[in-house]
Amino acid sequence: MLPQPQVSIILVNYNGERFNLLCIDSILNQSYQSFEIIFIDNNSSDNSVVMVENKYINEISSKKLRIVRNTNNI
Repeated sequence: MLPQPQVSIILVNYNGERFNLLCIDSILNQSYQSFEIIFIDNNSSDNSVVMVENKYINEISSKKLRIVRNTNNI
């Protein structure tokens, strides 16, 4: 059996506090597991980044989830 190719899933966020956890949980619960999530925050003013950092500590430390913080909404 051939190994699964690595896939990068890019999740762009701007004040998406009410959507992000459900979205990330859905991605993590897929049967296909050869992926990384790149969570890009566009200078949100809500709690969305803190919520992601607090809930997904293990995924961040294992590099399954990477957070990029922009200083502007680009």
